[in-house]
Amino acid sequence: MTDYPFAYSAVGLLMGHFGLKLFETQNLVVFVAAAGFLGTFLATVDPIARLVRIGLLRTKLKNPVEEKDIVEKYWESAINIRGINIEIKKIVGFIYFATSIVIFSISLHNDSFTEQFLFQNPDGEVICDKLCVTVLGSAISVSTLLILGYEAVIRSNKLNQYANIAVWYLSGIDSPYATDSTRESLNNSIERQDWKTAEYWKKRMQEDIKYKRGKRDIVIKSAESVYKPLLAEMDRLEESVKAISSKKSYFGFNFGAWSAIKEQKNHLMIDDPEFRKNMDMLQEECLEYDELFEINESKIKQIINKKFSTEYKKPIHEIQYHLKTLNNQFPSLTNCIFFDVHPTEYYGNKLKPENISFAWMENNKQEISSVSSEHDFQKFDEIWNSIKNDTMSDPNLIRMKELFRKISRDYIPIKQKCQERFELQYLV
Repeated sequence: MTDYPFAYSAVGLLMGHFGLKLFETQNLVVFVAAAGFLGTFLATVDPIARLVRIGLLRTKLKNPVEEKDIVEKYWESAINIRGINIEIKKIVGFIYFATSIVIFSISLHNDSFTEQFLFQNPDGEVICDKLCVTVLGSAISVSTLLILGYEAVIRSNKLNQYANIAVWYLSGIDSPYATDSTRESLNNSIERQDWKTAEYWKKRMQEDIKYKRGKRDIVIKSAESVYKPLLAEMDRLEESVKAISSKKSYFGFNFGAWSAIKEQKNHLMIDDPEFRKNMDMLQEECLEYDELFEINESKIKQIINKKFSTEYKKPIHEIQYHLKTLNNQFPSLTNCIFFDVHPTEYYGNKLKPENISFAWMENNKQEISSVSSEHDFQKFDEIWNSIKNDTMSDPNLIRMKELFRKISRDYIPIKQKCQERFELQYLV
């Protein structure tokens, strides 16, 4: 029974007790006004539910000692969640119903009220007089009250258990050790008032917190979604650093794993702000390096082509410096500038030149020419020194080399951390 049905029932019974007939116009107005006022008051103030909650606040001391800290922290919040409020409303409905029965029982001792319930046969003879109605009505009322009282006691005791379940649900929300699946299942059970299932998930929640399963879940999730891709990226970065140093050939890092992880919000699982800071810094360094690499590579190629085009009066777009080797190797002149070495010294020991070839476009056709005289080699060296003077002091090139050295150092501790965090999943 809810607020308004109870209000109309109680006011109607009281008016009948005092011999007021509801269907008289004046009495009907009083009935509607009084019942509406009482119903609105009960719905707004909800005094019975407040009393039930006060009772619940006092019963929290009945919980086990080992749960005392958790109960103290969450009990007041627990008795105000939706699932518990619905249970409280059920108890309030019991109280309303019992109150209506009590009013009805009292009214049975009023002759004017009892007259309305006299039993008559079709011939108009009374087969159950006032005394009969009073006794029969009282017996039914007492029986109903006993049943309601028994049920109310059971529900009151269970309400304490339900509130305890809600306490563990709230503690699980705050605990890093509770698993997401347990939280969600317990919440769904409470919302459905499926308290038997909720009790099961409460025990699972307690086990999760006891054995730190939630922490283990986070470790495993972060290992797979964060540290595994980062570790692969660190391995690739390490290979790139070694390749650039050993092969004397700069190229971009294309460092993208950290951006993808941040875009998917997986980085929020990392409980190490210093690690996130270092990853942000390494990513910025790689992005700046890649940008400078493209700028420097394009600029050096332009300078090389322009110098030789001016000297040979051809729109040269490619120069190859061939060495006397078995396969007639020729190093990238751009890489030679990057590493500040002469083409003859690019592969280590100084090698003799074989020839220098040039390629240019003429009449929509590529023309190729080569020179191999000592004079041409000397002319190349003069142009080469001029190119070095124009490029080696370039701030962009200097900054790119600084970033490469810094990245070569910074990735090492980050890779070690990724390795440790990835392997941690096998230890929890």
